[in-house]
Amino acid sequence: MGIWQELVTLLIPDYNDSDEELSKIAEFIAGVSKDIPWHVTAFHPDYKMTDRKRTPVETLLRAYQHGKNAGLSFIYAGNLPGKVKNTENTYCPHCQKPIPSRWIKSS
Repeated sequence: MGIWQELVTLLIPDYNDSDEELSKIAEFIAGVSKDIPWHVTAFHPDYKMTDRKRTPVETLLRAYQHGKNAGLSFIYAGNLPGKVKNTENTYCPHCQKPIPSRWIKSS
């Protein structure tokens, strides 16, 4: 395509976080290109949408697994630093070794 693309999905509890929905999203992205980075991010109630709860960490990890199952090479569970295991980092799709971490701990 010649244009760099990354996709972000804001996971909202009881709106778009079912296994069926996550699987369909991941499969759609993989159908376009397995190398498109997919960022799954947690919702937090704010402004005019305060009737939903925060997205649980487990939901981000499920989305990550759906992405892996669909064959996506780069999936990131984000905006909950340090709470989503190693899913916020980049790994080589061939050898699975980590590429530089996204978060730097300061002392």
